[in-house]
Amino acid sequence: MLTRVSPAPEQQQATPDGGWKSFKRLLTFFGPFKRDLAISVLAGVALSVLATRIPKIIGDSVNHFKAEDFDAIGGEVRSLLIVAAIIAVLGASRRVAAGVMSLGMEQTIRERLFSHLTGLGFRFFDKQQTGQLLSRVTSDVSSVRFFLGYGLTYSFMHLTKLIVVPIILIRLDIVLALMVIAIMPLIVFISVRFSRRSHPVMREAQQKLALVTAHGEETIVGARVVRSFGQEDREVARFRSLTDDVVEREREVMRIEGRFKPLYIYIPNLTLAALLVVGAYRIEAGAIDTGDFVQFFFQVLLITGPLRIIGNLLNRAQRATASSDRLFELLDADDRIPQRDDPSTLPPRSESGSSLRFSDVTFGYRDGRPVIDDLSLDVQPGETIALIGATGCGKTTLASLIPRFYDPEHGSVELDGVDLRDLSLHELRRSIGIVDQEPFLFSATIADNLRFGNPDATDEDVLRAIDAAQASEFVDKLPNGVLTVVGERGLTLSGGQRQRLAIARALIVDPRILILDDATASVDSQVEERISSALSDIGGQRTTIVIAHRPSTIALADRVVVMAHGRIEDVGTHDELIQRNATYQLVHEQRAARREFLLDETEEQDSEERTGGLA
Repeated sequence: MLTRVSPAPEQQQATPDGGWKSFKRLLTFFGPFKRDLAISVLAGVALSVLATRIPKIIGDSVNHFKAEDFDAIGGEVRSLLIVAAIIAVLGASRRVAAGVMSLGMEQTIRERLFSHLTGLGFRFFDKQQTGQLLSRVTSDVSSVRFFLGYGLTYSFMHLTKLIVVPIILIRLDIVLALMVIAIMPLIVFISVRFSRRSHPVMREAQQKLALVTAHGEETIVGARVVRSFGQEDREVARFRSLTDDVVEREREVMRIEGRFKPLYIYIPNLTLAALLVVGAYRIEAGAIDTGDFVQFFFQVLLITGPLRIIGNLLNRAQRATASSDRLFELLDADDRIPQRDDPSTLPPRSESGSSLRFSDVTFGYRDGRPVIDDLSLDVQPGETIALIGATGCGKTTLASLIPRFYDPEHGSVELDGVDLRDLSLHELRRSIGIVDQEPFLFSATIADNLRFGNPDATDEDVLRAIDAAQASEFVDKLPNGVLTVVGERGLTLSGGQRQRLAIARALIVDPRILILDDATASVDSQVEERISSALSDIGGQRTTIVIAHRPSTIALADRVVVMAHGRIEDVGTHDELIQRNATYQLVHEQRAARREFLLDETEEQDSEERTGGLA
């Protein structure tokens, strides 16, 4: 019996020590914001110290009331207003500095994550879910940002109160002060116990939330498939199951809070009640006057807040720590394609095209089975090579080695005599144009999509590429021509329209190497012939690798490479192979039969395209 297992990229639970280690690494992001950090912390500390003046002013006022010294009371009122005004200014300064620092760090972390992700190789993305990555770049970064930007400054403020206020209490009355100081370690102990219990659950909740994001993203992207098979109810049920897991983890956090939070509230209030009783005896005994006791009581109120929210601050710190674990798992991922510090450069481009050489190339994915097995092939400058073979024989994998989406485990690939590993990735990929079987278009205008690989392309370059890809017949009929905005992933266009625009996008780069991965699969035979003719006209200027399925596409090639089990079975022209190679004969017959079967469908689709409207 088969069971579905939900992907879980993080299998190991982080230990608290590991979490704090990640959190310490996050502190390095304060570097560019030292000034804002200093303003925020110093303003918070000064604000906390000044806050202790207010209880003293109130206590002194009580003594002045008893002495009926009303002139002195007026002075205390002026002092209170001045202190309040300074506190307001310091509070505003602290908030502004913390806000600037918080937003700046969020931007820095997100940009660093995005830059790191764009530099990772395909091996990394082969084993990751898009929704998981989006969750880390959004919700995890926000969680870190709020604590680093605000939580830390609050921590300094409250720590200042917890240091200054007990000193004041001791000076006012050591007996009462010892009563208050005695309960402080107890509350800290409870807070630490709470944080240790809650951190693993919070981390798990973050991971479960990432799974919800991943499933939601996949369902939205695959909405057509979901609806086509009538599986809306099942996907909703799966989504509900995932959200139930998140809610259960959050409920567990709430249950932990429910066991600890009452202690935060009850113990300080119990202490206040005890102070009222003992304080009355101390006043009666003359150990402390009424005004000083009032000041003492209000000073205690200043630290009951910090004592109560220690747990909340630790809670937020634990959430930020859990998020930091997940962020650094991404930043520590080391699946980058290696590059030389002193890369070589390609020789000047020849008018006859570029050469490619595969020398004893072996490559496999993570299952250990070689997909390309000790393959050697020379492609002459300006030559068009068609790769054919059964599904899984390694055609697309071989083409993926050219732009270094992957590196061979053994052997080498050379472009114009230079090993690809000696070139910078930027120069290499600027020299290659790729058209996939399922091309991706951005939610932008057609012109912007075509200029993606060559932002400096002129309007004339765009129009020439559109003509060469036989796309002008439908682009000209769109509402705004090349300025028409296509929907997300280009899904407002038909498959044939997207493929032709992808061909135009590749041509506008003017690449040395053009890779066509079944690039005309979604167009009818008439359009395919026109595209083939246009590519033939410009083919001598570049070397072309065609992963072919249709006999008409294979006919474009100067030579055909028949692949089987990651090796080259035979190489020759169409006429040579049709006479001598059984695999080629079988593939040719199967593709021809399939072409007849699909002809009516593709021609009907292209007829719809020629109406000029968006699909």
